Parts: sequence; C-alpha cells; structure tokens
Amino acid sequence: MTIVSLTEDDKYLLLKKAVACLFTGDFEESLGYLQPLERWQPPDPFVFEVRASACAGLRDWDHAITNIEQVIKLNPDHADGYLSIAIYLTMKLSDARPDRFLDHHALIGKILDYYNACLERDPSNRTAWLNAAETYLFIRCWDDALSYYALCQAYIHEIPSKLTREWIGCLALALAGDPITEDDRKLLADQSIRLPEGAHDTEQVRILLNELQNVGYDCDRLECARRIHDEFLQHFDNTADMVKPCTTTGKV
Repeated sequence: MTIVSLTEDDKYLLLKKAVACLFTGDFEESLGYLQPLERWQPPDPFVFEVRASACAGLRDWDHAITNIEQVIKLNPDHADGYLSIAIYLTMKLSDARPDRFLDHHALIGKILDYYNACLERDPSNRTAWLNAAETYLFIRCWDDALSYYALCQAYIHEIPSKLTREWIGCLALALAGDPITEDDRKLLADQSIRLPEGAHDTEQVRILLNELQNVGYDCDRLECARRIHDEFLQHFDNTADMVKPCTTTGKV
C-alpha cells in the first residue's frame, strides 16, 4: 500500500490497529501500522502522538520526544504534549541510573520548564502539578516542592491523586526537617486505599533517597522520608521496592 493510495478510511483503520497494539504491548507492530502514514498530508498530530506512545513503550525516549515535538509544532497549545516531553525526559534520566540528580541540574530544570509550559496551558493538569512537585525533590528544592504541593490542592480531587500528593508533600516536609502532622499523612495511614500497579512511578524517589544516603544527608530527616516512602509503597500490591534504613549521619 503506497501513501498516495491511502484514503481517510485506510488512515482510520491503520490508526485503530496502531492504538490497539499499544494496549496489548505490541509496540513494534504499532509502529508498523503507522509507517504508511509518515507523509500523510496534512500532518495529523494524533499520528505523532500514537507513534510517541509506541516509542515510549519500547523505552526509546529520544524518538518519543521527537514525535511529541512534532505534535507541539502543529499545535503549540497542546498542553499534554509538554507534559509528555517532561515525562519522557524524566524516564530517560531514570534509565541512565544517575549517581546524583544534582549532576543533571540543567536537564531537570528543562523538565520543570516543560511541566510549567503544560500548566500555563492547562492549570488544572494534576499530573503536571504532582510531577513538578516531585521533580523539585530531585534537586533538593524542598520549599519549591512544598509550594507546588500547596498550589495544586484545588485541582486534586480523586483519592489516588490525593494520596500521591500527600506522599510527595510529606517527603518534602521530612527532607526539609519540618514536622508532619497526623492530618498531613491521614491518607498514607489508611491502608484500605489501594493503588493499581503502575499508578505512579516511584523509581526516581528510590534513586533520590539512596543518593541522599550515599552523600551523608541528615539521617533523622532521611529516616523519616524513608518511612513515608515505605508507607506509600504499601498501598501497592508489590512492596519489593521498599528502601533500606539509613545507616549514615551528617548533612550536605
């Protein structure tokens, strides 16, 4: 089938099959269905979005980002496009297994810029709010994390998102050395709230807590943050990623 022979119906069928493959995890097959649409005119942002999702499924973050950049080029006000790039950049950094997030301050600043670009276009985007608050933790900006934690409250309505917000806020409080009240952590303490696998990627926080231990961060603060993190992990069925107790002292 050549591109000139494609009709709108052909395009719809190929996109439908490509999207179906995303749900079954057949990402290479999804890209195959999209290939005939590469030169479709006029360019369709949804084609690039689906291709980005397939690339992300293969953990090919560079090509995922390239495709979302095409979406933004076609529609500069597409808030979710900026959100996706921020997430893909974060996952790329996480896959690189950084020794210190602080060594990637410029990249993390870029990630935050994309989250803020999303929020400028969609102030109610809870994922952008929560992810931005969490990202500030990576560069040890506890006050900024707490600021986003406070600002996003009006946009967080569902219990799972409220729980995630509480986890991030309590982590920031713990690492800043601020007191945590029972009201601050009431959802964390309620283990009847269950989260499905993959509801939130906790790998970056695990990396952060290990990094802080390795550089001798304040042990009392770190131990409190570990308890908060473990309490959050216990809301998932799989708690294998629970972090080990602090065994160092000192501050940086």
